[in-house]
Amino acid sequence: MIALVRQAAEEAEKTIRPGIPSSEPSRIVNSLFSSHGYTMPHSLGHGIGLDVHEEPLLKANQANPGTLKKGMIIAVEPGLYDPAWGGVRLENDFIITDTGCEKITSSRIISLDCPEDRHASRKHR
Repeated sequence: MIALVRQAAEEAEKTIRPGIPSSEPSRIVNSLFSSHGYTMPHSLGHGIGLDVHEEPLLKANQANPGTLKKGMIIAVEPGLYDPAWGGVRLENDFIITDTGCEKITSSRIISLDCPEDRHASRKHR
């Protein structure tokens, strides 16, 4: 799941540019997840402005998606979750530029390694 969420974030970033429907990055990410047997239970992201969550919504199944425009700031937050194992979500913010986007945050996934005996003890609880 971790590698897939990283890949989804990269694919979304490649897609973001002015003039595309705000639903397009989400459509691409949902397709990627679906091809691996997963579904993301939330939208891919949203605009950032005066409110925490505002237009444009990065949601694949919108009746009237907005259009990404130069100067907009958006949060892109792909995530996958498994009830037995937990989940992973990667959020970064982008500003839409003339020809694409610029990442303005630097969130990353950090993996914590546990000794094997700790993994084994969790299985028996």
